[in-house]
Amino acid sequence: MTLDAAPRALSWFTRWGYLVFLAFVLIGPFRSDEGVGPWLLEGAVILITVGLYVARELTDARGDRAVYFAVALMVLTFVVTPFGSGAPAVVPIYAAAFLAISGNRAVVFRRLGILTILTTAAIILSPVPWPFRAFFFVSLVMIWFVGLGVHADVSLTTETDTLRRENARVQHIATVTERERIARDLHDVAGQTLTAMILRTQLIKRLIPSDPDRALEEAHAVEAGSRELLDNIRRTVSGWQQVSWDDEVDKARTSLHLAGIQPTVSGGADGLAPSTETILALVVREAVTNVLRHSDARACSISLTVDDATTRLEIVDDGTGFDGGTGGGIRGMHERVLAAGGTLRVDGSGGTRIALELPVGVGS
Repeated sequence: MTLDAAPRALSWFTRWGYLVFLAFVLIGPFRSDEGVGPWLLEGAVILITVGLYVARELTDARGDRAVYFAVALMVLTFVVTPFGSGAPAVVPIYAAAFLAISGNRAVVFRRLGILTILTTAAIILSPVPWPFRAFFFVSLVMIWFVGLGVHADVSLTTETDTLRRENARVQHIATVTERERIARDLHDVAGQTLTAMILRTQLIKRLIPSDPDRALEEAHAVEAGSRELLDNIRRTVSGWQQVSWDDEVDKARTSLHLAGIQPTVSGGADGLAPSTETILALVVREAVTNVLRHSDARACSISLTVDDATTRLEIVDDGTGFDGGTGGGIRGMHERVLAAGGTLRVDGSGGTRIALELPVGVGS
């Protein structure tokens, strides 16, 4: 038997192998000398029990539907018991297995208790002589052994399936979250750098006829920016990104100057936790990128203040503003700040004002 065949064989026996215990019903005909009558009776009991068992397995009946199958088995037991059948010794055990999947543990306990009473009544009513009838009392023990065992197995399977579905859901959420993080970070990483490179390229075209040396310097700056952008993209995709406030502010100054926009910067991020510094720097990056692309501003101010309780960042330009719509960059800023427990307000009337607050003071 192969390794794959072994679990299949075990699964097959777990589902259908328990039917072999119906052979105990035939003990009665074996001890009897009454001809074919007892054999026909017990054969009918076996066929009906197997039919009900197979029907329940194929329909996977649970809850109240499983109770119906158990009731049918007990009706069969009481019908054949007066004729000396050995059904009370075996059939109630199958009924117990059906009841075990009919509800929670408290419900199963109550139903197994009722089944025990009914089985006891069937044993008392049986015309099978003593001491042979004493064998029937084994079913009273097996009702609880099988019933509670099956219920425990089903409960474990249900919990496992629930846990498996929950794990799949968590994995899906983690995948979606990671995709959103990469998309947001790539937007933050590439936006300002590419905008600055476009501005430098335009400047190079203007400088080539009159100042080739300056044009060459700007070309080197474009090359350096391209290499830095590639390195940042690699870090973003790998899940690690640490952005320096000072470096980002220097890039913002340079980009704004290139676009003819007067920058004003006040405050510093000294002493802030690296995670807080990264959030602030990335908000500055996105805000300045939007100023360069859309604002037609003449001036832009960046102000950072830090106290023991709150870090506040304000970025204001005197450009055209916007009508209230938000793009992916602003949504990304909101998501990043909210994830850190902060607030972000954007006002696009009479220029653009971005105000950020983080509940993070000076930290290590």
